Amino acid sequence: MTVIDLAEDASSTAVMSRRALFVFLHEVDSAEFAAHLQASAEASELSGLVVEAFQSTGNYRADPNRPQQFIDAAAAVQIDYSAELEPAVIRLIQNLDFPKPLGDATISIGAVTTLLKPTGSNLLLLGAQRKSDLTTEQFGQYWTQNHAPHAVKELRAAPVPIGYQIFVVDHKLGDAAANGQWRSGDVDGWMHITTRGTSDFSQVAHDPSHRVWVLEDEANFVNFGAPMVGQQMLSLHRSK
Repeated sequence: MTVIDLAEDASSTAVMSRRALFVFLHEVDSAEFAAHLQASAEASELSGLVVEAFQSTGNYRADPNRPQQFIDAAAAVQIDYSAELEPAVIRLIQNLDFPKPLGDATISIGAVTTLLKPTGSNLLLLGAQRKSDLTTEQFGQYWTQNHAPHAVKELRAAPVPIGYQIFVVDHKLGDAAANGQWRSGDVDGWMHITTRGTSDFSQVAHDPSHRVWVLEDEANFVNFGAPMVGQQMLSLHRSK
């Protein structure tokens, strides 16, 4: 069963869209950054963007059985848009000038596959790098076509509503959008899990055997020698 088949079986649709994601490793007012980004888009007459700001709650603790180093993210801002807007979005990001220091900030741009529609304002954002013997395309294909169908089945069984998105990064686009305030990130893929309540994350994968399977299968496409980046976050602002 493919990811598309499974999504349809879940009374959902695997929807492809485009995303640009800023991740900040130091404290940043993400709502202020998002407002500045939105104002810059409006000044350039760029419409059709959905901008959302997130701030870390610090509640996520990586599985102690996971062999990777874990790096906390302090905040994030994402832009969702349709594919035809991508050149304009890249120009917007490249020319954006935020008047406050951002510390270590990265930009990731690429394709998002929505398997379970986002729900609630709580986000678990986790990013990983691909195994060195895989291309970005192979990494994304394995994640969406092999790993995700099993993961979605487990998420559907959770007693609370769960949203699940896979974001595969195109580093050439990140390189094009980088400027002196942010660099193109090292992460090859981001997982976005959303819930309505902070405590709901503890119910996402309650089966210990599933956690074991996750790590075993991730070894097929994730580079465990590179750090995992992310954190549990709360949405502060979302444009309409």
